[in-house]
Amino acid sequence: MNSDQWRLATDVFHAALACTPTGRPAFLDGACQADEAVRAEVERLLAAHERAGRFGDAPVFTDLPWSAPAVPAAPATAEAGPSVDDSESAVPDVASVRRRHGFIWVTAVAAIVALATFAYAAWLLVDGKGVTRDFGWQHVRQPGGWRLSQVDPEGPAAGHLEVGDRILTLNGVTPLPGGGTTLHRRGLSVGDSYDLVVERGGERIDRTLVVSAGPSTLGRDLVYFVTSLIWCSVGLFIGFARPDHRVARVASTAAVLTGIGYLTVAVIQAPSLINPLHAVVGVHFFSIFPTGRRLQGLWKWGLALGYAVAAVPVALSWWLQGGSTLRPVGRASSRGRLSGAVSRSSPHRGVDVLLGAGGHARRSRVQLSPTH
Repeated sequence: MNSDQWRLATDVFHAALACTPTGRPAFLDGACQADEAVRAEVERLLAAHERAGRFGDAPVFTDLPWSAPAVPAAPATAEAGPSVDDSESAVPDVASVRRRHGFIWVTAVAAIVALATFAYAAWLLVDGKGVTRDFGWQHVRQPGGWRLSQVDPEGPAAGHLEVGDRILTLNGVTPLPGGGTTLHRRGLSVGDSYDLVVERGGERIDRTLVVSAGPSTLGRDLVYFVTSLIWCSVGLFIGFARPDHRVARVASTAAVLTGIGYLTVAVIQAPSLINPLHAVVGVHFFSIFPTGRRLQGLWKWGLALGYAVAAVPVALSWWLQGGSTLRPVGRASSRGRLSGAVSRSSPHRGVDVLLGAGGHARRSRVQLSPTH
């Protein structure tokens, strides 16, 4: 076969994978353009694809086509072949199969989400210029609540807080069971003041502290931003180019999840609601690449177990970060970044919550209605 025949055989093969086994013969009759060499090659590829689904039941070297025949040089004399009109008429058939595939819409939604996420991350880089926030203290969860595990002797909390202090509230909001005051502090910018109430030796102590500027991480943030952009761009390109190919769909999903995960954690510095699902999807891709074989036996159940295990932290992240319904009943202004700090200590008590938009937060009096 010449190079044109190889190209046609490849396109027809991938399009035939989207057809049902009973509908493939009729599809091949029209797509192969009465070229017996192309049809024979497509049928060989389809047979190899079906054999790949029995991985583990047959020897590897007979299950995988390790090499493809070399493409011969174009002959000096013209070969009898399909007319130009016939060649052009088959292309829309292959392209239409891809355009009609439902994964196109999944990729489109992923592109919109990625675009919004990257726009927000870019705004954070421009607005913050990589300056980090230094609170001067760290906390850890211990029996009885969240306690200070470290106080910087030269930081903004020096002389005000001590290691071992138990945190009661930050700006009137109690620490979350799963993350402490992480979400509370995300709503504060450099120069903002905040009220921290701690318990020390049975005594309640109220301190007003100021967020200081830490070292710049702009260079690191830009590296993660570009890396995430590459991951998502490659994933979206694969999803739009080959939505009909199963291996391409898994590869696209893994790449987009990886890119969004890096961007969310490293640049936006928000809890990732998808990790470690991207790692399992990546393993799924490498387990079926390049033949797209159907997993069987231990491979199949091992991957299913991986998805089940990865779904646990994902579900917990969504439950802890977004499990409460907020209904605003009043508002006052306050400066800060995008965040949401929610108290679960009382199911019907009004609390102050920082809700941010456009780099400025507003403090709202909300009524909490737990959904769990």
